[in-house]
Amino acid sequence: MIDAINVTNTDSHWTFQSPNGMVFQRTSNKYINKEINIARLRVYLNSFSEMIIPTSLFESTQDLPLQIFSALEAGEIKEMMAEMFKPNADQSKAITRHNLLEPLYVNIALNYNDHFNPEFKKNEPFKLQACTLVSKVITTLNPDTIKDLF
Repeated sequence: MIDAINVTNTDSHWTFQSPNGMVFQRTSNKYINKEINIARLRVYLNSFSEMIIPTSLFESTQDLPLQIFSALEAGEIKEMMAEMFKPNADQSKAITRHNLLEPLYVNIALNYNDHFNPEFKKNEPFKLQACTLVSKVITTLNPDTIKDLF
């Protein structure tokens, strides 16, 4: 699940102080620059997810052309699954869920130098550059999650 994705044009590229460093400065240029920001990327598992759609309904729709979507629209299923993420949701309707990958942020910068000339490498350091910054990655496993996975 992702909360937001933003793709923007910029007038600068990232220059890092060290190859493995997180500190960078923006350097203005006339290249083609794109930044992609992904907010709250997470992977979760619904424990006992069969509770969303009853097994009898699922089995009775297997021979239909649209299968389960003959009985329930995709929007209805999405709404049932998204209900647990709504603030102040009725906890009696909530489904037990476990984040396999806790929410994280990803920032990507893509830069293309369409005037690159290898003979002038000092002034033009790259033709194509891609940089990625990822916030702390936290994974979580507990006995219920492992049981659901296998």
